[in-house]
Amino acid sequence: MGKGIVIHIINLSILLMFCLLSFCCKRQQTFNNTRDNSNDISFYQDTISILISDDINVLWNVREKNVVDNSSNSTLFFERPVDLINAIKDTTPVFFNDYSIRKGDVAFLLIYSSGFIKIFKDFHMQFDVIGQNGVPEGLLEYVNNNRDYIWFVLEDKYIKNKGYYSFP
Repeated sequence: MGKGIVIHIINLSILLMFCLLSFCCKRQQTFNNTRDNSNDISFYQDTISILISDDINVLWNVREKNVVDNSSNSTLFFERPVDLINAIKDTTPVFFNDYSIRKGDVAFLLIYSSGFIKIFKDFHMQFDVIGQNGVPEGLLEYVNNNRDYIWFVLEDKYIKNKGYYSFP
């Protein structure tokens, strides 16, 4: 009987070692898959430049449907606030494979992503759900329905009253 127990313990140990080895291999494979850099490459392939004013190009990520967060886009509002605010009125569509966006929406999202627009403070609106692209759901519909009002508020805040509001 002692010999049978030893054989069962050896068999159980071998089975346990195979399970651990299998688990470790799967974990290593998952780790390797998460470090795949193909997403970085497709990110740049999905990035285009949208001309929203005479000489203002904004980098747009087609896949994520949002403005690319980079230093070029971030400094545009400091350099050209009047042109960007005026570009909000542009309703010219830019077409992609499965959707389109207006140039004015891109200008608005650039200003919004730079942190200069406080939706509740500036427009007395609250959007409770943030989409996957970091933009509140329903915000672009609000922009499309109230484009002149949004332009007026931003013009008043940043162009006419620079000294009072100043840039954040």
